Amino acid sequence: MHARFHGGEYHFPMIDVENDTTGGPTITLLNPPGGSCLALTGGCAGGFYDDRAYRTLNGTVVDSGNTAGNVLCGLNPPATPSSNAITGYNTASAQRAFGAASGGNANVPCTGNFGDAKGLDMWTFFPSSTQLAPLNIVGPGADIGIAKSVSNATPAVGANVTFTVTARNNGADPATSVQVTDLVPAGLTFVSAAPSQGVYTPGTGIWNVGPLAFGATATLQLTVKVNRTTPVTNTATRTGTTPADPNPANDTATSTVTGTTVPGLPNNGVPPVASLWPLVVVVLIAGGLIAGRRRSTGRS
Repeated sequence: MHARFHGGEYHFPMIDVENDTTGGPTITLLNPPGGSCLALTGGCAGGFYDDRAYRTLNGTVVDSGNTAGNVLCGLNPPATPSSNAITGYNTASAQRAFGAASGGNANVPCTGNFGDAKGLDMWTFFPSSTQLAPLNIVGPGADIGIAKSVSNATPAVGANVTFTVTARNNGADPATSVQVTDLVPAGLTFVSAAPSQGVYTPGTGIWNVGPLAFGATATLQLTVKVNRTTPVTNTATRTGTTPADPNPANDTATSTVTGTTVPGLPNNGVPPVASLWPLVVVVLIAGGLIAGRRRSTGRS
């Protein structure tokens, strides 16, 4: 981005000037910085004007009844109602000529020649020294962060677990639409889906969340059955946002489940003490029989 800073502006207003058929006055910068004229149309004779209706901050249109952006009222207006906003125009030219050779003095706005009963401004500027600084322009965007958790990471094979997917709008703008994809992988079987908003389609894994305001969250509870003992990773990814998401770093989240076939295996993956009692009893009985046989052999 290129920005030009003004060291000072010079305005040359014309008050109640009915006619200006030559387009003056001519402005000439006599002492340009470094001896070089500005990069304006007309160089050292460059300037600016804007003879169009405009809207003030409170909504009032200056030139009542007109439309902002149209040339001001009055007879014989300039053929070009404003100069170029960047390069200006040559004040020595007739670009801003208006009115007629004579007459047009009605002293009532809009009924006489163009400059009658109004103030018209012309200006130029003296540039400041060059200033270089980085400028980061951030367009509109909605940073949608995805998080994921699972109700039980070590369930028994054949049991159900529930994945919870959370989509949060971290800003800075509201999202008019959000899409997250979470397709149930092999090793798991889809059971049900419960989104807090929007619609989830099991066949594609697409969760059309819908709009999400700045700071708002939406959740999807995805219940599946665990079919195997090897680890299975389930992934949720943001796949669409309007407006665009400027931060891809938080677009994906995963959770892993590992099924077990040990009877009564709790969530921590360690067999319960109660499940070991049958094995202890067997060991004790076997030990007793062996000891009994040794005693019988010793007597004989």
